[in-house]
Amino acid sequence: MLIRRCVYENTSKEDIPKLFPDEVLPELQKLLTLLLQKFQLEWQEDVMKDQNIVPRLKAMTWNMTNLEKGSADPAEVIDLKV
Repeated sequence: MLIRRCVYENTSKEDIPKLFPDEVLPELQKLLTLLLQKFQLEWQEDVMKDQNIVPRLKAMTWNMTNLEKGSADPAEVIDLKV
């Protein structure tokens, strides 16, 4: 979770120590902070390389059709806006 937040949320180097819960020992926090700072840029570059260009979903709606009493097969229609 720490790596994900540092990479995807572009956490500043000063804010990385604030991500740790109080239960984490200070020595461990310091070591992990150094590692996260060292590899953050490299991990961000890897993420950019691995991203496929997929359209982003902007909106989605759905409704039921064929709801008449005589219709045996109601259907759902889903509209996606990308």
